[in-house]
Amino acid sequence: FRQGKKAYQYHSEIVQQQPDYYDAYVTTGLYEYIVANLPWYMKWVAQIAGYRGTKDQAFKYLRLAATKSQSVSVNARSILVVLCLREKLYDEAFDNAQLLQRRYPRNFLLHFNVAQILKEMNRPDQAVDVYTKILEQAEARMPNYQALPLAVFRYNIGKAMMSMNRLELAQRLFTAVIQD
Repeated sequence: FRQGKKAYQYHSEIVQQQPDYYDAYVTTGLYEYIVANLPWYMKWVAQIAGYRGTKDQAFKYLRLAATKSQSVSVNARSILVVLCLREKLYDEAFDNAQLLQRRYPRNFLLHFNVAQILKEMNRPDQAVDVYTKILEQAEARMPNYQALPLAVFRYNIGKAMMSMNRLELAQRLFTAVIQD
């Protein structure tokens, strides 16, 4: 906590002195979110010790860093994807994940995140399309996608298909795992 508070204080000073230096907003935003989400039994001790934070301020800072930062906008967007999912802000998580995936099209993890978010958004048809596209790229040994362990990946996608009630697709994937 001490190091986090020091980093927050340093970055807060930067924000106060140079409000348009948006790189500093990632640390302040993440700190605000962490403190705002402390369990109740820790929150009162933290407040007595001078630790304060709000979710609204956290998201405000992270959104500023994501859209206006020179160096850490990708980091801010990645953090926003995770926090928006945690807070069930699926549309914002999806928008950020898609932007990252378009920016880094060879990163299969970002592509996978888009599919997972679509699944959480209860858009199974779109999620299935994205999962299928990822699998096709992995099977075609596309750059970076060739690093995916196909058996494990097919199994995980099969589980996702089952959870979306796409049982025939899941069965095909599980059968492919067994045959590998």
